[in-house]
Amino acid sequence: MDLSRVERLTLSNQFRILAKLEPGQAKTCELNAEILERGYKALYADIFENIWDETDSETYREVADTLDLYRAFEAHKRKGGNIPESYYAEFRGFDGNHECDHYSICAFMRREQGKWAELADHPDNSHGPTVSTYRQMVREWDRLGREFDLSSEQVASIMAAATR
Repeated sequence: MDLSRVERLTLSNQFRILAKLEPGQAKTCELNAEILERGYKALYADIFENIWDETDSETYREVADTLDLYRAFEAHKRKGGNIPESYYAEFRGFDGNHECDHYSICAFMRREQGKWAELADHPDNSHGPTVSTYRQMVREWDRLGREFDLSSEQVASIMAAATR
């Protein structure tokens, strides 16, 4: 990671202020300030270990599309419609071990932001891969016009895509 001198000075000052505001964290904050001031680039990772890499827009879009699809399924069920029996008849989450970005942004949006509240009782962690199946289902939903008011035939077609 490359930081300019101005960025290092700014962060160092923030750590020094934080050391005064949070006495229990003072030692760590002072060490971090020194790392930055002295330009110990190899140690920057220690400072930023709790800062995650950015999640790309494509991952966000896939998660949002999947949750929107399941929102449409929930609306279909509320109108008295059925969803064909399948593992994917209900939202299963994303694999927390292998689909980490999908899992974490999904859990954040649902649990912290309160989005897709109608899916709140569904799990976040599927404990197995789901992304490729969700992609197939969303592709089929797109092919059908991405309606939120789904017919039973459309639901069946989307669910059939889960097994392709």
